[in-house]
Amino acid sequence: MIDIIHIEKLPLVHPIVLKALKQLRGSMYFTPGSFFLSLDESESEILFSISERISDDQFNQSSGNLSDYQTVILLSSILSTAEGIYLETEEEITLSVKSVVIMCYANQLHRKKLIKCYYDKFTFDSANQDEIIMERLD
Repeated sequence: MIDIIHIEKLPLVHPIVLKALKQLRGSMYFTPGSFFLSLDESESEILFSISERISDDQFNQSSGNLSDYQTVILLSSILSTAEGIYLETEEEITLSVKSVVIMCYANQLHRKKLIKCYYDKFTFDSANQDEIIMERLD
């Protein structure tokens, strides 16, 4: 389990992670969708770019940009905690990281008006993982 209370003491924590942490400290509960809606265009683009650099191949290897992984792992930990879900196992962390990457893609593609995005369906709740969070526009 990641100690999200002391995240800002870690070296080189991304400002978007700190924004999520500040939001968590301010309200103690918010949904992942509301966080993504609160991002400005630049922040959305940055998260999308980070997500693009993280692929399934990199997940299974020691290559890749460690700061990208740190950013997504910390962000997924904060967003899941804000939703009342606590990541305790490596498998839960891996699934949550993949969920954040998908949320980053959905958010950015929606902002580019390429898909319809259902922010209210963004969740880390395993019972709702089969929910459709985006669909192609006709």
